[in-house]
Amino acid sequence: MKPTFATLADVERHLADHTDYEKMARFAYHERAFNLDRTRRLLERLGNPERAFRAVHVAGTKGKGSVCHMIETVLRGHGLSTGLFTSPHLVSLAERVRLDGRPAPEADLCAGMARVAAACATPGPAGEEPPTFFERIFALACLLFAERGAAWAVMETGLGGRLDATNVLHPRACVITRLALDHTHVLGNTLEEIASEKAGILEKGVPAVVAEQPPEALRVVERAADGVGAPLWRVGREIAFETRERADGRFGIELDVKTPRGDFDRLPLGLAGWHQAGNAAAAVGATALLAAETGTAPDPATLRGRLDALRLPGRLEKVRENPPTIVDVAHNAASMETSLRALDAFFPRERLVAVAGFSRDKDVSAALAPLASRAASLFLTSSGNARAAAPEDLEAEARKRGAGDVKAFEDAVEALDASAASCKPGDLLLITGSFYLAGKALRHLGVDVR
Repeated sequence: MKPTFATLADVERHLADHTDYEKMARFAYHERAFNLDRTRRLLERLGNPERAFRAVHVAGTKGKGSVCHMIETVLRGHGLSTGLFTSPHLVSLAERVRLDGRPAPEADLCAGMARVAAACATPGPAGEEPPTFFERIFALACLLFAERGAAWAVMETGLGGRLDATNVLHPRACVITRLALDHTHVLGNTLEEIASEKAGILEKGVPAVVAEQPPEALRVVERAADGVGAPLWRVGREIAFETRERADGRFGIELDVKTPRGDFDRLPLGLAGWHQAGNAAAAVGATALLAAETGTAPDPATLRGRLDALRLPGRLEKVRENPPTIVDVAHNAASMETSLRALDAFFPRERLVAVAGFSRDKDVSAALAPLASRAASLFLTSSGNARAAAPEDLEAEARKRGAGDVKAFEDAVEALDASAASCKPGDLLLITGSFYLAGKALRHLGVDVR
């Protein structure tokens, strides 16, 4: 019987049935566990929808979601029809598959997933496991982008790059965002190993942008680009940028970007945090690099308008005034340190109260360290996701890291309410640690993420 899906909840249940978190945690990132052939066979059964649009392929550790959204909004601002594939989602699965800037309609997601599920039911080679959650939703995105006539699609890798399902694409440009230690049990224990996996998206003759990197990571990416003959623009060299506080006095920053194909000055950013300047420089560089493909050079006025208007839920997002509340998806040591530096810059006098929950497959101790030393009061909890670390384990780790006022809550909503109730005038409330906790917080606070 052909599978049918009446609601988005049906789609989510189907995908959950093909996710084994324990098995994923044990996977080594090698060809026996991850390979592109299964994804290629799935897409062939669907008529190879990934060939119907031109793609920008984005990998990295930090900022890849922000960069994807920046590139997509600029392309759309220049009159191009777009698709956007990112992960994970905060509130709704539809956030992962966007058409012309909006989450895909529920009816389209249901109809598309019925076709994907039917294609997945066709047996593969003997011993091959069925397509995974990520492979299925990636195929769904490709199918909807093709059917809805997207001219361009900005596609974010899920894990790694070399063996990521998205690497079946033949993109028109690639972007590698800032690299850091994350998913070390899967991608490798050094920046060089992680950079090698991420640089696996580079292709012969396909131009690429690489964000500012630690030297050891940049050397690996440069060698990979040379090895496949991929022209490379490096932020900090071919792409230069300068950053300052916004001239209009509003919360945030603006930057000037210089590229080999044009200079773009006084670009205001709607996304908070000084770290977003490097993401914006990479995104602007990518759109300038694509000028010949898109048929139009980036227009400075369009760049200013699109980057200024961009809002991205869960990226140092201020969602409430009383108490002042920031939701952020930082989930590893590097991103946590970056986010806390940004808060220190924008809220230098506020006492920090934090709610945090992490996935247990992360380096929780390292991610907790900067938070334990900065937060005056720390509420630790679980998002309820299958991968979530136990609050009591987080509490023990936080105390090892020197945190003083620490409380653990099994229920995230209780932690959110208790933390808000504890805030006094002059306090700043930060909710952080994972996409899953950020999503739960946004739902609880009634924030629209569309």
